[in-house]
Amino acid sequence: MESNYSEQIKKVSTINGAYIGCMWLASFVCMANTVSSPILSLLGLGIGIGSLFAIVIMAYQFYWKICNGALQFTRSWLLVLLIILYASILMAFGVYIYMQFFDNGNFGLYYDQMLKEPTTKAMIDQIFAESGLTSEDFVAQITSLSPIRLALNILESNLFLGFLISLPLTLLSRIKLRSSTNKVN
Repeated sequence: MESNYSEQIKKVSTINGAYIGCMWLASFVCMANTVSSPILSLLGLGIGIGSLFAIVIMAYQFYWKICNGALQFTRSWLLVLLIILYASILMAFGVYIYMQFFDNGNFGLYYDQMLKEPTTKAMIDQIFAESGLTSEDFVAQITSLSPIRLALNILESNLFLGFLISLPLTLLSRIKLRSSTNKVN
């Protein structure tokens, strides 16, 4: 029975990882094109936060509807980790394609425009004061990243942050919600 769950975890996590990866890509594209339309920043943030709720819903449905609550915690955690892994790989691939062929400098413009605001510039200068960097140096370093290097940085940060947040997401997905079909005696 447990090996059957393992096969289902592999299949479900691949499909759900593709959905979450597409959500993350849409969020990235919205955030990268904030220069042309500032409302896209809010949309991108909403999609990014919504993807976390989607992961919880996907894991909840797998745990309660497919496995009927009979899955070990480590297997549930593995499901969430695999969803994040597959989503991160898809996100890194999409970021590389976007930065290589479609960006046209919008990503660098976003940081340049953001650092022209006095409060942001002061904050970045204060953060980098000890190392001798300025906000201009920061923008120059961000814009000098090659598309593959940026994609690998995003992959690395997604995997690290995904590992950190996977435990709370798994715990949330295992909470049994009251069914509306319960009869009161």
